[in-house]
Amino acid sequence: MTERLARWLRCPSKECCSFSYICVTGDDVARIARSLSIEPWLFTVPIRAPADSDDGFALDTSGDRFRLALKRTSVEDAMPGGTCVFLARLGDGTTRCGLGALRPAACRVFPARDDGGAILLEAAGCTCDWTGVAIDDAARRELAELREARKRYAGVVARWNAYVLSQVGSAKLVPRDFGRFLLDAYPE
Repeated sequence: MTERLARWLRCPSKECCSFSYICVTGDDVARIARSLSIEPWLFTVPIRAPADSDDGFALDTSGDRFRLALKRTSVEDAMPGGTCVFLARLGDGTTRCGLGALRPAACRVFPARDDGGAILLEAAGCTCDWTGVAIDDAARRELAELREARKRYAGVVARWNAYVLSQVGSAKLVPRDFGRFLLDAYPE
C-alpha cells in the first residue's frame, strides 16, 4: 500500500468527500452500476458544465451542458451541503468510503492531480497533513488511467451530443436517458 493511500485511509473525517462534487467518467458509472446492481441515476446527479467542456452532455438543443457527479446526501452532523452518497459514517464518528475498490478514478488518485503534464499533490478541502507524501508510481499510473478514461468518455459524450442535436424538435431527454446510453456504450 502506498503512503498516499494509507494516509487517506487513516483520515477519520474524509472531509475531502464533503466539500465538492466528485465528477465521474463513463468507466466509473458503468463499473459502479454493474458491480452494485443499481441504475446510474440512483447514485449520480447532473451538474452544470461549461458549454465547451468535452465531458459536458446535452439533454436538448439549448446549448446547456451537464456533467455527471456522485450524488450528495445530508447526514446527521455532516458538513453543510452534505457528503458523497457513498461516504459511510461509523458509530465511532469516523468515516469510510462505502465503495472501497470501486471508488471513481478521481477519488483513487486523490490528492494527486495532473496539471498539464506536471503531477501535483493538491488536497483542497482536505484536513489531512500531506507533508512528506511523495508522488509515487501508483499515482502516476492512476493519473494516466484517469486521462485515458476521460478521453474515452469524451468520445462517448460526443456521440451522445451528436444524437441529441439530431433530435431537433423532439421531446427533451432526461439524465436517465444518458445513464442508459452510458451502460450501452460501456460493454461489460
